[in-house]
Amino acid sequence: MCFLEKRCQCYTDFYIMDGKIQNILSEVSSMSSHEKAVLVRCLLLSLDHKTDEGVDDTWLEIAEQRFKQLQSGEVKPISWTEIKQKMNER
Repeated sequence: MCFLEKRCQCYTDFYIMDGKIQNILSEVSSMSSHEKAVLVRCLLLSLDHKTDEGVDDTWLEIAEQRFKQLQSGEVKPISWTEIKQKMNER
């Protein structure tokens, strides 16, 4: 059993892994991080999913609004360091 099969052991309670999945997990364990990231992206894109109409337009509107707020001084930017610090305080 390879490292990934051990990490995925929790799934075997719900789904008996067939030979294909075991072979893929064995192959993945020898891939570079970049190769794994590309594989994950391809797998996610291969899933059947529907996107909501207008989502991209809505996100663009929100981004433009937030940019205007930053430019006008209505809101103040927060650094990544401050965000991490606040999260650690929780």
